[in-house]
Amino acid sequence: MRLRARRGLRPAALPGRHFLTGCFVFSAQGLGYAFVSANHPPQVRASALGRSAGAGRIGAIVGPVVTGALVTAGVAFPWGFSVFAAVGVLGSLGMTTTRIRRAVGAGR
Repeated sequence: MRLRARRGLRPAALPGRHFLTGCFVFSAQGLGYAFVSANHPPQVRASALGRSAGAGRIGAIVGPVVTGALVTAGVAFPWGFSVFAAVGVLGSLGMTTTRIRRAVGAGR
């Protein structure tokens, strides 16, 4: 209990934080699918969405494994955020460097 008090963490605030985190994660996942759909032609759109979902599932498996390894090593508090922030930065770079192809006359 002293550890929580020292870092300013209040157990009563956790459900609200989890709710907000879930909202942001759900929104990001939906936007990711929309991004993939908008940037692939109809002929390969289903395959692109499948690969995108597969990459997300791999992350859903690897994330807890990495977290467990960090906790076991005793470095989860300082390094956990950095490791997952790096993954987020890589994903952001991947999305911003994707070449967007638009059909002629699109957006009318």
